Amino acid sequence: MNMELHGTYHGFELVRREAVPELKSLALQFRHAATGAQLLVLENDDDNKVFSVTFRTPPANDRGVAHILEHSVLCGSRKYPVKEPFMEMVKGSLKTFLNAMTFPDKTMYPVASRNRKDLFNLMSVYLDAVFFPKITRETFMQEGWHHELETAGGEIVYKGVVFNEMKGAFSDPESLIDRYLSHALFPDTVYGHESGGDPERIPDLTYEEFLAFHRKYYHPANSRLFLYGDGCTLDYLQFIQEGYLQEFAGGQADSRIALQKRFQAPRRKTIPYSIARGEPAEKKTYVTLGLLLGRADDREHCLAFTILSHLLLGTPASPLRKALIDSGLGSEVVGGGFDDQRAETSFAVGLKGTEKENEEKILALIDSTLTRLAENGIDENMVTAAVNSVDFRLREANYGGFPKGIVYNIQSLGSWLYDADPLMHLKYEDLMNKIKKASPHGYFEDLIRRHLLGNPHRCVITALPRPGLTEEKDEKTWKKLQDFKASLKADEVTRLVATTKRLQELQQIPDAPEALATLPKLRLDDLERNSTRYPLDGRNGNKILFHDLFTNRIGYVQVGFDARAVPMDKIPYLSLLGTLILEMGTKKHDYVEISQMLGIHTGGIRTSHFSSAHLSDPGRILSYMFFNGKAVMDKLDKLFDLYAELLGDYEFDNPKRLLEIVRSAKADMEASIVPTGNRYVAARLNSYHSRIGKYDEIAGGLTSFYFLEDLLRRVEKNPQEVAAEFRQVAECIFTRDNMLVNITSEAADYPVFEKKVNALAERFPERNGAPVTLEFPPQPANEAFLTASSVQYVGRGANLYSLGFTYTGHFNVLRSVLNTGFLWEKVRMQGGAYGCSASLDVYSGDFGLVSYRDPNLSGTLAVYDEIAGFIAGLELSPEELEKSIVGCVGNLDPCLSPDRKGYVAMVEHLTGLAYETKQQYRDQVLSTTLKDIKAFAGVFEELQKTGSVCVLGNEDKIRESAGRFDHLVNVFR
Repeated sequence: MNMELHGTYHGFELVRREAVPELKSLALQFRHAATGAQLLVLENDDDNKVFSVTFRTPPANDRGVAHILEHSVLCGSRKYPVKEPFMEMVKGSLKTFLNAMTFPDKTMYPVASRNRKDLFNLMSVYLDAVFFPKITRETFMQEGWHHELETAGGEIVYKGVVFNEMKGAFSDPESLIDRYLSHALFPDTVYGHESGGDPERIPDLTYEEFLAFHRKYYHPANSRLFLYGDGCTLDYLQFIQEGYLQEFAGGQADSRIALQKRFQAPRRKTIPYSIARGEPAEKKTYVTLGLLLGRADDREHCLAFTILSHLLLGTPASPLRKALIDSGLGSEVVGGGFDDQRAETSFAVGLKGTEKENEEKILALIDSTLTRLAENGIDENMVTAAVNSVDFRLREANYGGFPKGIVYNIQSLGSWLYDADPLMHLKYEDLMNKIKKASPHGYFEDLIRRHLLGNPHRCVITALPRPGLTEEKDEKTWKKLQDFKASLKADEVTRLVATTKRLQELQQIPDAPEALATLPKLRLDDLERNSTRYPLDGRNGNKILFHDLFTNRIGYVQVGFDARAVPMDKIPYLSLLGTLILEMGTKKHDYVEISQMLGIHTGGIRTSHFSSAHLSDPGRILSYMFFNGKAVMDKLDKLFDLYAELLGDYEFDNPKRLLEIVRSAKADMEASIVPTGNRYVAARLNSYHSRIGKYDEIAGGLTSFYFLEDLLRRVEKNPQEVAAEFRQVAECIFTRDNMLVNITSEAADYPVFEKKVNALAERFPERNGAPVTLEFPPQPANEAFLTASSVQYVGRGANLYSLGFTYTGHFNVLRSVLNTGFLWEKVRMQGGAYGCSASLDVYSGDFGLVSYRDPNLSGTLAVYDEIAGFIAGLELSPEELEKSIVGCVGNLDPCLSPDRKGYVAMVEHLTGLAYETKQQYRDQVLSTTLKDIKAFAGVFEELQKTGSVCVLGNEDKIRESAGRFDHLVNVFR
């Protein structure tokens, strides 16, 4: 704003005005006079504007009412009486973020957009949703839980979106342990309860309790409103007051968070977690130690422990992480370190991939390591590296495509929610300087002594694998449901069948046109017609790609190597080679020293593997290994020195370290399969149909996991042989001819970069490895992968190009109609899955339909079979079609950080996606007609006939449908 505010505006009293230089923002703190609602505005020049409303929502039990309410208020409101205003805005908004989140003690409703009109539209829908929701009994049943009985003689089951979401969450052992540890550390407070809902307790929640929770906590007096960006504060105040808050009088909700009484002695808890029947249980125990620390509104405590947590655990060389890994007692560190998302903070650390008998050894090692650090001091370079790493991260404020404003909102709530200064955690400059000055003088050693050593408020969670536990719980639930049904009288059974039918009918009834017309909307005239053009200047025969962008004096440097010469049997090594380069040390420095140098002098280097088909040739495979580094311009020399050493003097001859890295990689991938099964199903589907799909499956899918299992066995037997194989791959790709450097910075700095790139290139041999011809072996299809999860990830896919499909931008609009309409209603609303999506790889033609945390299997596949008929019979009003087009255009224009813009420009260059082609696709999106969409019905008829199926999930559920699959595979063999 260009004017100074003082006094009261539109019912809001300005209580504080303060510059926040760290965020380049002016903070304005308001209090709404009539209701007591609090509002924080951060004014700045960021065009990615943010609004959110947050309520303090302390749970009183494990029934998940806060989580269910978070879903339910977005299912229709007073002003917008449609089934899913949330999804209608997803369809037709230019949003850069649109979601809602349940935390242990708060519920947050944030939105973001770069378009002013769009942000006001989103604000209107969200404010009406939280303050005036419909929250009917049917909404409660759909989003929370209900008994479903389709016929009097049929089987009764539980259904509900949150119910199934949490069944999925509780199927992930690491998520389960984190939840139990938090409850164990805070047993006498609201944090002793599961805010998301325990699947065994969710069916205890009543509709009346659900309504009462909203009445109590969703009042302006209990709200914290937040605005960020380049909008006009007075316009915001007027909009919020006249549209919503003026209808409320003062109120008071007792939502205060009590602090936990300190333990007099440590506590322990042993819990089981489920693995599949027949799955080996060896080395699958988790041991995690948690400690309660200080208050979240202690500014110095939080920043200091953020740094200390990074120092102890943040890198492979961190002393506590290193001690645990070096011990060989487990496969990987767990726990997450410092956590400040509650009124009081905590610290957690432990090991997975261990045995119950190692529990005492692990705990003793944690304490002895911390004692040694406190008594003997922490290596000065390690301290400096940790402080500088956190300082760099704060100053860079690079969150990729995630809106900064939402990050700052969450940080402000770390104190604001507990009635302390909302700016406390946003202003770090003076405090960081204080810590920097104190750190060489025992500052962090003192923190360890005062908070971690001898702290009696600690709890140990030991999680033991139990084969068949999921089936035991399912049997218990089945019996409970049978007993419930048996207790019903005949007329009650009839009513339950009628209730089930009514809910299903309501879910299938489309919104009335007049109801849809109430929603605020953007029109095509509000959209930018031209595609975003990211700067790209190819130098040195396109061996250097330069992007002239403002980066606030940070240089982003991606050093990549073409992997075209890597033979088939070495493809699986690519996903791990970069980790070995960064975490095994060099001929000059061990990996601890390398880690320290990276932390002291740079913003870090991370590795990634990029692969894709080419737009002009779907059968052509692009594969690059990248090392992504960043540093302030004054430290660019150090960054390139480290690149030269890491890539020119790598050293793999450390058998113990090689074993640790392979063991950790295998453990991490194993832990990701159940919670992100949709990703593995999608990759497997693609591998049935395209060359790049087969390549990616070998490089990073389930095939890669099985490779890691075998690699671990081989490292244990003959590490020298494995090291030689990695060395062979490195020598194959680290050549001058294969080298590609992608730089994002300001044009004036380019000469500095070019000189250093040329010097780096001299480190590599000139040999040119000829591209290998990859002949992929026959691939099985129609597979099901069995796990102990209680939910499924259900996929069907095909290569549309092989079915005669030609891509146009019109297909984007169809995908939007499917994702935000048909699939959302059929698989999520009616089926109870947490989500489902349709995706297309434009380069390869691979198309996949995959559900997420889905209680169904055959039912979801049946829904997929209905798509062709749905498209053929589709009727969309001009307004609904326009809405879908608007949402598609929003997806074409993500909000990206400068380094991400540089990366996207590089990818477009490598894959052959010219700006003119992007514009052509955009024009096609904008000109889409209903006829264009319906023309795709034939492709989906072919998909229905010839498409492949892949499912990952519950063993019993899969075996019930075994006839659908050609192969059943136990994931964890």
